[in-house]
Amino acid sequence: MCVTSQMKQYLKVDEKWKDWENMEMKWIHHHNPDLVVLDDNGKEKERIDLQGISAAKMEALLEAKGFKRR
Repeated sequence: MCVTSQMKQYLKVDEKWKDWENMEMKWIHHHNPDLVVLDDNGKEKERIDLQGISAAKMEALLEAKGFKRR
């Protein structure tokens, strides 16, 4: 499985993003996946391109950004 397929599997098929608190996903057809971090007011604070990131690196990134597992 290529890395891009891993991210699709993680996000869309397995819906592993649901394992994390305060996470929401909007699937935009034909767009590369981005992690958008919002501030407490709901404004975009940071945008990270997830193209080429494995599922393991995705989870490490979420932890580094302060996200907590449910």
